[in-house]
Amino acid sequence: MEQWEDIKGYEGIYQVSNIGEIKKLETKMPMPYGGFRLDKEKILVKAVCKKGYYNIGLSKSNKKSSYKVHRLVALAFIPNPENKPQVNHKNGVKTDNCVGNLEWCTGSENVKHSYKNGLSDNVLKAASKKVIDTSNGKIYKSCTDAANVLGISKTTLSHKLCGIDNNNTTFKYLL
Repeated sequence: MEQWEDIKGYEGIYQVSNIGEIKKLETKMPMPYGGFRLDKEKILVKAVCKKGYYNIGLSKSNKKSSYKVHRLVALAFIPNPENKPQVNHKNGVKTDNCVGNLEWCTGSENVKHSYKNGLSDNVLKAASKKVIDTSNGKIYKSCTDAANVLGISKTTLSHKLCGIDNNNTTFKYLL
């Protein structure tokens, strides 16, 4: 069930949900010549930034600021007793901002997660490792090669390699 919490610093103006939605609450806007205009509550449209994360612009007192949606979800719903500075997407999908897919982490933990799950674009990292399809013994020279031959995305293959895709776990990295 979707739950909503006020966004810190924007209480009574904006809320974030546990599934990664952002809404502007109903507000009365003063008109220049007196009276008020009623702005109804609405879900805001998120934009994908260059790095693939959802961003959202929030305004208060005529000042607009941009925030990453996954960070707003984590701040509102996930305790951070160790004061870890970053938010990791457990399944590697940068636009999946459901609270169950997010966790607080250190920079080191975030990088290790990326390596382990083949999410990094650096050729020297997991994406360049050889991959074997254990169902037929076919060896691919890299994740990119395997994904291209199989006609699937590198993200889908990465999910298969780390066991996120429970429908097919026959792919393994060769060390």
